[in-house]
Amino acid sequence: ALGPSFSGLESRTMLFAELVALRFTDEYHWRAESTEKMPSEEEGAVGGRSEDAEWRAYARALPAEYDDPLQWPQDQADELLRGTNLAAATSHRRGWLRRQFRLLESACAEEPAALPGHVFTWERMLWAQSAFSSRGFPHFLAVPPGVRAASLTPADEAAVGCMVPALDILNHDAAARVRWERRSDRLCFVTEEALPAGAEVCNNYGPKSNEELLLCFGFVVPSNPSDAAAVTLSAPGADTDPLAPLRRRVARAASLIRPRMYITKDDPLPAEL
Repeated sequence: ALGPSFSGLESRTMLFAELVALRFTDEYHWRAESTEKMPSEEEGAVGGRSEDAEWRAYARALPAEYDDPLQWPQDQADELLRGTNLAAATSHRRGWLRRQFRLLESACAEEPAALPGHVFTWERMLWAQSAFSSRGFPHFLAVPPGVRAASLTPADEAAVGCMVPALDILNHDAAARVRWERRSDRLCFVTEEALPAGAEVCNNYGPKSNEELLLCFGFVVPSNPSDAAAVTLSAPGADTDPLAPLRRRVARAASLIRPRMYITKDDPLPAEL
């Protein structure tokens, strides 16, 4: 079991750490207490050593390289993304992961028996972050209907997500009509339209802009119908005015401003602008 040294790590970071440990060392064994208590677990179907080899094989089958901006050389990313919202989002994500990586290093040094600290490197944590970002699913899909993970707060549940082997290889199609069904012992992916023999089965990642697609998945969609550019307005001197945060809150409460507006092909000039 993990001790208090790991308490500062977010649940998603622990998922990254487990992916790295399963992929890069044979010393680590899947922690049964980290999985959901599914009805079949008593029979050894979930979380115990019986799944150890399966999850290790899954972690080792994941692609070795990804194309999202965190994987680009940092000087190249800074140059290509300068002045864009994506630059700020990439910097924020990189900074968060760097802080979590340092906490993980410290925790492993204090409790070396809990996790194989020698296997964690910055490059491997970047790999795990990209693997999860491009292949992860919402956490609620991992929990059967009517069941909630006692170990996760609602905020954690929204942040941590889950991995779904096999279904994570489906490409994105914004026009695909699909749905997910959670059952007591399985997760079902259902297409809501007939597919001819030999046709590609696609998932629908949702109405995401090209910025979000590039950040999370490493690709963009030409003529993306959901593409949008976020615009945030501020007055001169707002960054140094000590009363600026209060003024913004008052203006928003009075519906005088919106914190962020989106420019789209259908609405290239929002009325607020």
